[in-house]
Amino acid sequence: RAVSTLLFLLIALPCLGSIDLNSIVGIWVFDEEGNMVRDISGHGHDGKVPAGVKWVSGRIGKGVEFPGNTGDYISVKHDESLNLDRWTITAWIKLGKKDWQLIIQKNVNGTRNVNNYSLYTEPAGRINFNFFTEAGELNLLKGTRPVTDESWHHVAVTYDGSSMKLYIDGELDGETQTSAKPVHNTDPLVIGGDDRGASVQVKGVLDEIGLFNVPLSQDDIRTIMEKGLAQIAAVSPSNKLAVVWGRIKLLSRR
Repeated sequence: RAVSTLLFLLIALPCLGSIDLNSIVGIWVFDEEGNMVRDISGHGHDGKVPAGVKWVSGRIGKGVEFPGNTGDYISVKHDESLNLDRWTITAWIKLGKKDWQLIIQKNVNGTRNVNNYSLYTEPAGRINFNFFTEAGELNLLKGTRPVTDESWHHVAVTYDGSSMKLYIDGELDGETQTSAKPVHNTDPLVIGGDDRGASVQVKGVLDEIGLFNVPLSQDDIRTIMEKGLAQIAAVSPSNKLAVVWGRIKLLSRR
């Protein structure tokens, strides 16, 4: 079975050709168990999973379910590579209705106005995204389509230094122009909430979160949505045969 999975990978990988594999910062597919989630990109950005967050069926393989309670969020230790000036952030989300739900953020407390990036839903159920500058200037992108309907949705945000774009289920849902430089911080990266408490914690399931330091195209985002992140996480940019065998075991379970 491992051999057939390897052959599948070698056939499938050319369709990922426009994605620069050096641009991967972190990939969390949430197919583990226990109190740690592994960054399968190989960069070591593993996250601590609190007891209240449960491993459940996800969009692809397993996912993580957040109860919406204070302190129930995943924390990834600060590393300078997690501070971004350009990016693509992707995630599968399955959320119910709640005023505010923080999906991923580089800042442990959103009230401090030092978000390098922050992806969340607002009370009407639409996706919002923001970052701050060194001067404390807020740059905000608002979506138009509600996503807190307890169904799976793929969300992606890109920034190329002149515009931010939001994609929902592979379709453009919002765009705003800005050339601002995001503030860097030494805070952890958090998934599913932050230390403000239950008011911003996710109540629902997250899966397949990817972080890239370049803006990907809409076609690339659709490829990730359709194929999954595990196919690109473990392949050397210089040699497509350098497949990490641990990923084969992972993919063979799907």
